[in-house]
Amino acid sequence: MNSPSNAATESRATPQEVVVTPSRTRPLYWSIRRELWENRFIYLVPLTAGGLFVIGFLINLIIMRSHIRTAAWTQETFAIPYEIVAALVMGTALLVGLYYSVDALYGERRDRSIL
Repeated sequence: MNSPSNAATESRATPQEVVVTPSRTRPLYWSIRRELWENRFIYLVPLTAGGLFVIGFLINLIIMRSHIRTAAWTQETFAIPYEIVAALVMGTALLVGLYYSVDALYGERRDRSIL
């Protein structure tokens, strides 16, 4: 008769302890994700404004294409719409930032967590 081998049970390796160190950036990452999840307007309003400006550029491109052949255009004439759009996007971001700050301060005041 054959007896069962005990070779597998005798050569058992001792389990190694796994030490998990939390990353310092992990809480910041999840805080940012939470804020973007709760306040979608932070990224949706500038994206919407940018989309509207792109549509405006396309309409302006169609109109300007017919006028380019008839008049002498300078480089400044083509740069002005880009400067206006950059200013409008920055203004939109400023308004969104102000609204977010006021909303956050009001929320902390309402639940008295700032005290």
